Amino acid sequence: MFGQHYVKEGTFPIEDAKLYSQLQTMREKGDYNCIYQTTEGEMRPLIEPVREFIGRVGQKLGK
Repeated sequence: MFGQHYVKEGTFPIEDAKLYSQLQTMREKGDYNCIYQTTEGEMRPLIEPVREFIGRVGQKLGK
């Protein structure tokens, strides 16, 4: 829905939709797959893009 309502409308770039999708997949794996584990090497590169994404969402919300 994020892509349909916010990316297609031009509110957020496609890169944000890809990041959001990646994070959602990781969350679902973590919640429903008992053997799924992430590594520092997998997570570290996501920290700054996620901070930037959160900042863009906050701007859109006026915060």
